[in-house]
Amino acid sequence: MTQVSFQEIKALVAGFGSYAPQEVSIRALGVLTKRPFQVLLLRGSLFHRTDELLNSAVMLLEADNVVAAFLVVRAVMENMAMQHRLIKMLATRNTTDPAEMTEVLNRMIVGVKMQHSIDGEMDYPQPINVMTFIEHFSKENATFKMSFESLCELAHPNHQGVASHYSELDPNPGYVTFGPKPETNRQRKEIALEIMNVCIEIYLVDYLNIARDVEEWVSELKAQPQTA
Repeated sequence: MTQVSFQEIKALVAGFGSYAPQEVSIRALGVLTKRPFQVLLLRGSLFHRTDELLNSAVMLLEADNVVAAFLVVRAVMENMAMQHRLIKMLATRNTTDPAEMTEVLNRMIVGVKMQHSIDGEMDYPQPINVMTFIEHFSKENATFKMSFESLCELAHPNHQGVASHYSELDPNPGYVTFGPKPETNRQRKEIALEIMNVCIEIYLVDYLNIARDVEEWVSELKAQPQTA
């Protein structure tokens, strides 16, 4: 990873929001199948979530709240892996069973883990576990899994996320001082910035490629007999 400054990342995040979609119309696509619309719905919703998370990470890092920033950046990586799944689906759209593709898209859009309804029946499909997206993306990018796991170490309440970050043995035996350690904060802040830099680059490439692929897909569908 290339080392970047906080100000560089802050500028990248500010520019990221300029790509935000405002709407998508199923009627404007002009095809009977809902699958292209579902892809664009998920793409747009995921972008706005990612934009919010990136801006939150910037604010947290600016305030030196590094552990909280690690949790947020980890969520950005989850979004990135989920969006990359859309890229793979579009690449195999002509060889994938339409019903299977619809099922996966439905799970990605309306999947709910905790099912609550008045009659006790399941109202929504089960979501796809986020680790499934992480594992699939890691097969193409080995450093992605390493970066994700490094964030998890600090995000979880274990050694890295608790005692290592918020306590230090005093030279006087039997004493411990509490609070974030400046040097540790600085080092981990650099890690977060490096990961954000890579995430933004990959995210935008996939984001723009999805728009391109959906446009091609819609053209292909219009040239064929229309079926839902």
